[in-house]
Amino acid sequence: MAQNVFSCVILQSVMKHALIILFSFLSLGVLAQKYNGFRLSANMGVSTPVKPFNSTVEDDFMKGHASSGIDVGFQGEVFLSKKWSTLLRFGYNLFEVNDEAIKRDAYPANPDNVELSHTPYQNLYVSGGASFNQPLIKNKFDVQPYVMAGINLFKNAEKDYVVQNNAGEVVERFNSKAVVDPGLFLNPGVSFNYAVLSFLELRFYTEFSGSDHLIDLDISSMKNNSTVTETREVEYNLRSVNTGAALSLRF
Repeated sequence: MAQNVFSCVILQSVMKHALIILFSFLSLGVLAQKYNGFRLSANMGVSTPVKPFNSTVEDDFMKGHASSGIDVGFQGEVFLSKKWSTLLRFGYNLFEVNDEAIKRDAYPANPDNVELSHTPYQNLYVSGGASFNQPLIKNKFDVQPYVMAGINLFKNAEKDYVVQNNAGEVVERFNSKAVVDPGLFLNPGVSFNYAVLSFLELRFYTEFSGSDHLIDLDISSMKNNSTVTETREVEYNLRSVNTGAALSLRF
């Protein structure tokens, strides 16, 4: 039930933000005609957690265990002057889960006896901000520090595992599902832009991103033939470094 509710919330939020993004990009295009141009970029890179996503849970096996994943996004930019610009981005991060770390925390005595399944962590965010463009080679190469803030829709990783004894009998079972509140998303960074053609640029970027989220975590566990179901309010602190490249069209 929690998963269905979350899916509906995500779908409604995506549709709402997609309309906002479409309107915003159209507005950026209008502004571009008034100011000093417009740049549209599509990026792809790697997201690396600074920590495995710290949380307020006490049980080791329920902590973050996040590992590297992907970073993709679309970004619109209006140049207010030759150096200053405003940015709008629609982005997505996916983080894999460290299977071996979960197994060790779930059953330290014999991790090989743990059967595990899970979903990844996911971010879906909209952010806006400002940047400063400093030319290093005129009309060819520039460095661009920027700072952005927005809203992140975070999907928690769902973890399910079964512990068996040496005879193959199930001695422990655990599963979790979550409903997550949106959080404020921050991502300052720096990019380097190289003009391949007058209208086509190659961009390399590195940035820090972070957001905090309150999660209603539904937990079901079975041990010693006793099943316990509970809901906990958990706070997750997401921190990662994103690096990658982008192609940009400049008008």
